[in-house]
Amino acid sequence: MIRKAFIFLVSGIMCISCATVDAGQSKQAQTIEGFTPARNSAASDDQTSQIQDTGDAVPAESPGRRHSQAVLAIRNAAPEGTFFSAGADGFVTKHDADGSSETWQVSDVMIQKIAINPLEDVLSVYETDGFSLHRISVWNWRTKRRLYAKRFKDSVRSLEWSAKGTWLMIGTASVDGMTLLESKSGKFKQVFSQPPGVVNLGATGASETSMVTFGPSGRLLYTDISSGKIRAEYQSQTDLNSPMLLNNNRFIAGYRDGFIEMFDATSGKAVSSWPAQNPVAAGSKNDIVPWWVERGADNDWLLKDGNNGISVFTLPEGVSVTAAERTAAGLLLGLSTGELMTAEHGSGAPAVGFQQPAAAIARITEISLQRIDDLATDGSRVFFLSKGAVFISSGPGAPPVFAFDGISGNRIKLFEDSLVFWSTTEAVPVIQTSLDGDKRKELHSAQEGISSLFINSDGIVFLEGNRLAVVKKNNGSELQYPGIGFQDVVPIDENFILISKSSNSRTPNPLILVNIITGETVPLPITGDLLYGLSRSIDDNDAFFGFLVKGGQNKATELVSIRVDPVQILKTTATVIASYADEDLNASLMPINKGIITNLGKSSLVEIPASGGVQFRYDRGYSLPDKCSMTDQYVVSLNRDGSLSWYDKNRQEVVSTAAISSEGYWIE
Repeated sequence: MIRKAFIFLVSGIMCISCATVDAGQSKQAQTIEGFTPARNSAASDDQTSQIQDTGDAVPAESPGRRHSQAVLAIRNAAPEGTFFSAGADGFVTKHDADGSSETWQVSDVMIQKIAINPLEDVLSVYETDGFSLHRISVWNWRTKRRLYAKRFKDSVRSLEWSAKGTWLMIGTASVDGMTLLESKSGKFKQVFSQPPGVVNLGATGASETSMVTFGPSGRLLYTDISSGKIRAEYQSQTDLNSPMLLNNNRFIAGYRDGFIEMFDATSGKAVSSWPAQNPVAAGSKNDIVPWWVERGADNDWLLKDGNNGISVFTLPEGVSVTAAERTAAGLLLGLSTGELMTAEHGSGAPAVGFQQPAAAIARITEISLQRIDDLATDGSRVFFLSKGAVFISSGPGAPPVFAFDGISGNRIKLFEDSLVFWSTTEAVPVIQTSLDGDKRKELHSAQEGISSLFINSDGIVFLEGNRLAVVKKNNGSELQYPGIGFQDVVPIDENFILISKSSNSRTPNPLILVNIITGETVPLPITGDLLYGLSRSIDDNDAFFGFLVKGGQNKATELVSIRVDPVQILKTTATVIASYADEDLNASLMPINKGIITNLGKSSLVEIPASGGVQFRYDRGYSLPDKCSMTDQYVVSLNRDGSLSWYDKNRQEVVSTAAISSEGYWIE
């Protein structure tokens, strides 16, 4: 609900760590679910482990809001008026005909494609970082539970369910071309005796006995699903972008060289073409001719159809259409801003060409969030920072109280009876204030963003960018230590600091010890590509935690406990507490009494004893957790979308998720 309390109209965060170890005695690592490549183009995510992503259901209660980044896919679904949107923010939103909506975060990377099972409450999405990660995940959209996931070596070109929802068809940029998965189990089905090559389009007939595939080579192939025999093969246009089936699978249309080309799907022969400029497909498979959206003059956009109908609508300057889907009632538009809008076709049947301007553009999702940048707690209260303003919350169920504003940074830390602020992205001063903000003192004038900061009664220790470690003591002394690829800095005592970093040929060890009196540096006997998230234990002064990352074929991100002996360096040990079988470069950890809470594995919060052993997995909120803090009663998660989730410490359950709207209202 939206609480009718205006908290303050002004104008989340994730720290992820990874690494591997070769030092000391290591207990057997517990593995957080990861992805292991299979021999074919698809690889299973279903490996078993002591710590794994259980696919716990995500709470359905969530604010109907716009995507925080560009909308990349829109798909209609039954019943009429229901549709789904997916975006670069990794969220999927279900929109109902009555105007209600619910949203949940599926991925920590962008979602480029979405497909809706025609008969089940199931959808599939294509998650990708645009580089090396290509994953298909399948979800029950009613329970918000992930059913299974598969990773691919190559990019996904098409994603579609078969006519009855029996098969999930995945076209890829590999020579294998098409992967079929059994809908309920996710098991791979071998169909082709000879790979079809790169596939940009795949579909079945109503009976699901045969399948058509089409790729950039122009090869149009009909294959019997049961036997794998080729029923028919044609050669058609090459290099068609975004091909789609039309008129009950009779025609295929796509974009090439300034034209929408359409050809007969039963012969491969060209039928028609229409001039177009960088079109965004907007039609459906039931259309007789293609529909698309393209940019016109200035801020005008054009909705066109193959009958040469044109409708004009206007968007704000700098805003573009990134996804479109046509319905009987009008046109659904996904924008680069994350907004969803509708534009009516105007009078007449949708399939008939028209020349009049479209009706007024209407927003579907009104709510956008103002990010909460960071949080800190004194045990009973939570202080959080949003757009330069500080708020205080005593717990879930009540709007926070505005404390003060005028802060330039995006990070907050509680130190004794004061607050310390800095920025990870801008060259702004490090400021210390009283809890009410009335007293303020500059601790450091930064020349670039501060990536890591530690404060104690002696002074502050921080990293300026990723190349300079600085120790500033209250007595006026200062040490500056330059380097490359610094990640975190933590003091050991009045004489030594630890710096975690990336490894390289000159300094292959990702953890170094620096004597702040003499400037002497000693690499510690730990190996890995990167160590980050370095934190000190709260109940063991000799213990530190961090994420050790390994690359190469055996990728892994390990949560490690490190013991450093400044006198006998070679006795430094690193023990693996938990492991994720892939790279996770954005994990965070929070030391607690005799343990750690972490989001390693890109799913939910997991509480792990410092000695290893039994873990406790917290229920998922509707957004993925970024970092967390703890009060006397609650674990508080700052989420990827800038919202806050409150968890009962004893039951590991979500009590409440809340956020600030862009209008300054507290949404809960």
